[in-house]
Amino acid sequence: MQPKHFLLYAPGSKNGVLTTSDYLQEPGERDTNQGSTTLVSAQPERSVAMWKINFQYSDGGKIKVSNKGKITLEQAERYYRQYGIHSDGGFYQESPYKSHQPEHLTKVINRLRKENEQD
Repeated sequence: MQPKHFLLYAPGSKNGVLTTSDYLQEPGERDTNQGSTTLVSAQPERSVAMWKINFQYSDGGKIKVSNKGKITLEQAERYYRQYGIHSDGGFYQESPYKSHQPEHLTKVINRLRKENEQD
């Protein structure tokens, strides 16, 4: 049996103490060994894609812009005009950040322009 991780919330417990329980059969199934507990899935819902742009200035200042969803051409151009012209130009990165390498913002803008021309 594959371990499945869930959080169990005991309604009568002090401070809403959460405990973990492994090897439950299915999500939503009641754990009969815990008495009156309510099962809450510990797995997060599908996360929305996120992105960030880091700008670094010659005086050592830094600005980070981040948002959920997919970046649009208008957003990328606006942030480049607002923050990128007087900085290193900005580096764009999508989440999960460990899986995606930072990419220069001008490359992202060029890619988005090409995608918009094709549509």
